[in-house]
Amino acid sequence: MAPTRRNPQSDQKSATGEVEETKPNEVKASPSAGSPAGEQDVPTDVILKLLFFTLAMVILPVGSYFTSIKYLFNGNSTYSAILAAVVTNIVLVAYLLQAYSDDLSEQAKTESKKDR
Repeated sequence: MAPTRRNPQSDQKSATGEVEETKPNEVKASPSAGSPAGEQDVPTDVILKLLFFTLAMVILPVGSYFTSIKYLFNGNSTYSAILAAVVTNIVLVAYLLQAYSDDLSEQAKTESKKDR
């Protein structure tokens, strides 16, 4: 077995000054990752919208598939699958429109602050 060679680029100094050896695929957090200075938090309304659309993306297509296969299309899974795909696309487009409108309103706020 060949001796293992150390890669000096994979060694990092810790806060105490000691050199810590890292594995090639290991990612360490940057020193500023835990510091609150200069850190921007994600607004709560953005997280709630993302959570809402994530749940909608999971629940609505699956629900529409099983509901339509039983009550609407009488066991025809092809039509039910097409409906589920359409519902998925509707949720996706709704999310994109919401994100776009949020971005526009954020840009308008930024421009109004610049004008002052």
